[in-house]
This record gives sequence, structure tokens and C-alpha cells, in this order.
Amino acid sequence: MANMTADGRRLIVGYGYFDMNPEIFSYHKGHDGSWVRDRPLPEFPTGLDILSMQWDKPRKARPDSLYVGTGDQVYRLDFHTMKWSLVRGVEPDSAIHAINTVGWLHLAACWGVYEPVSTDVVARVTNRVCLSQR
Repeated sequence: MANMTADGRRLIVGYGYFDMNPEIFSYHKGHDGSWVRDRPLPEFPTGLDILSMQWDKPRKARPDSLYVGTGDQVYRLDFHTMKWSLVRGVEPDSAIHAINTVGWLHLAACWGVYEPVSTDVVARVTNRVCLSQR
């Protein structure tokens, strides 16, 4: 999983599948155009697989935070405090396949769609079943 800022100068790469110690790395573009690894990010707060990532403000060159969807929850890394927080309202085993932050936080999960309630709080608004479960 990877996500690049709108200006193409910052890149976040994450990997981890089926509880195999997921990791997230941050890079910036150096003066010569090569990718330079930034200082290590705080340890990811779960051992679950990373399924999706999205900046809080995808059109901004320097986003304030990064949302990461896993096999059961969503976490937000605040780049100012460098701390992870759990997004509340996501039901267990939701498998967050897509994150959209246009407006506020919207999530597409295997068991439904979540819409924002307030900052870092969502509520499920559908009861759809994953296509693979039909």
C-alpha cells in the first residue's frame, strides 16, 4: 500500500498481511530527485494487515495526518504529535478496504459503509455484505 502527496514530494509505504508485523515507512524526494527515507514513524498500534491508507487532506502538500485501515479498525497518525489514535465507531472485523477524506472521514468496509459523526468518530450507515461473501 502506498500514498503520495499531491505535490509528489512525500511518499508513505505500508505493508503487512495476516498479522505479519505491519510496517509503515515515510520518504521525501531529495534534491537530486531520489527518494530519501525519513526518520522512523511510531510503531503501528496493531499487528493486523494494512488494507488502505489516506491522507487527511489529500490535496495538501503537507497533510496533518494519515489514516490507515486494517482488517478490523482504522487508526490515525497525527504528524504534529507523532501519535496514533483509534477511530471510534468502527465495528470489529470490519476490514477497511477504502478510505475517503473528502469532506470528512468516510470508510468502505467489508460489512458496510461508515460516515463521519465528528472528528475521528464514524457510524455505520449500511449493512451490505462483501461481494466475496455472497
